[in-house]
Amino acid sequence: MSDVLRVALENLGGIGSAAAVVVLLVYVIRNGGADRQAYQQALAAAEQRHAAEMDRVRARVDGLEQRMQELTKQPDEERQRRWHAEDVAAGVRRTQEELT
Repeated sequence: MSDVLRVALENLGGIGSAAAVVVLLVYVIRNGGADRQAYQQALAAAEQRHAAEMDRVRARVDGLEQRMQELTKQPDEERQRRWHAEDVAAGVRRTQEELT
């Protein structure tokens, strides 16, 4: 407890109730400010942790999106290679048929 509040409470009879209320108000306001400052510091730290976590999540999502794009390209590329192989095989077969 603050020294001012302790002295005020000890001399409550001599200073009057209005002065006691003023002293009590000053005490509450000072402690409220300290609590608010601690809250703001805790809030800033939480916001920093949240921002760091969101950066990690965004990086992970970006990586997953790239991987998904690669995986969706693979069947198309495989299909193109298969069609090319079929075209080559058909050409070879036609050539063999022409020779026989």
